[in-house]
Amino acid sequence: MSENEQVDNVAEILAALVNGDRWLCAGAGAAYLGQMPKKTFLAFACQPGFPTALKVGKRRMWRKSELDEWAERERKAQGRQKAA
Repeated sequence: MSENEQVDNVAEILAALVNGDRWLCAGAGAAYLGQMPKKTFLAFACQPGFPTALKVGKRRMWRKSELDEWAERERKAQGRQKAA
């Protein structure tokens, strides 16, 4: 990821955090969920249970609140697996 792309992602994340629920592109969603590579985010996006993307032109966009819900479900599921 280039420095310009990182700056763009940070700006998108800050806008989403300040203004409440927003739609995030794959790069911004990857950064929002923990600075993971965009490729990893897109791999998660193909799995069942991951929020459905809205296609806007050539871009796929995810609602920030749905990403939060998914991350929380994943965290709880991992906690249950560790406890077992």
